[in-house]
Amino acid sequence: NDYYANSAAQEAKALFTGLMELQKLYEKQIQEKIKKLKKKLKQERTKLTNLRKIKQSCVKGKLTFPKNTRLAKHNNLISLSRKKDTL
Repeated sequence: NDYYANSAAQEAKALFTGLMELQKLYEKQIQEKIKKLKKKLKQERTKLTNLRKIKQSCVKGKLTFPKNTRLAKHNNLISLSRKKDTL
């Protein structure tokens, strides 16, 4: 009788341990997804900030670009090109 009870208890403990390991794995995956989304959100905010700065300078009448953007102004004409654009 003890054999079956101990066997059932041991199996339940093993199942519980396995579920806890899966839970940790899922939490780690979710944390990685959150980290990637935060990075993407930061990149989008930076892009919007740069575009906002360009727009404000254009409204003021003196078109300038932040140094870290990929856009360049040619002479006094308002024609833009992307610097070092690779596929």
